[in-house]
Formats: sequence, C-alpha cells, structure tokens
Amino acid sequence: MTPFAKVSSPVVNVLWGFTNGLIALYLLGVASRMGGLTLPWNANLTGMNLIAFLVGALLVGVYLANFWSNPKNKLPWQ
Repeated sequence: MTPFAKVSSPVVNVLWGFTNGLIALYLLGVASRMGGLTLPWNANLTGMNLIAFLVGALLVGVYLANFWSNPKNKLPWQ
C-alpha cells in the first residue's frame, strides 16, 4: 500500500520503498553528523560507490518486480 493507491503495482511499491530507504539513509547520515547521504557505519560505501550501489539495487528491484508481476514468466530452469 502506497499513498498513491490502496492496491499499487509491484514496480510502484519498489519505487516507494526505495524512496523511503533514501530518506532513511539521509536522516541517519544527518543524525550521525557525518553529512547527508552517507551510511552512519563503516561500510566503505561513500561517494560514487554508494551511488552505484543504490542505482544497482534500484535497477534489480524494479526488474524483479516487473518480472514477477507477470504470472506467465518462468525461470530458465522451469
């Protein structure tokens, strides 16, 4: 359930969840006094590494949401 509708598509759910995750990361970075969009723990994900990680997570999430929303899709070994 998103603010856009009671029943949303899987892709909208992934995008809404990703947006909430970005907001949480930003607030954690501000609360830890490390700055904006940074992880408050030492994960060696800063700058472009963090952006690449987040973009990759978004792309995989959207792809999988789109893939599994079609009931006729099958995995290669099925």
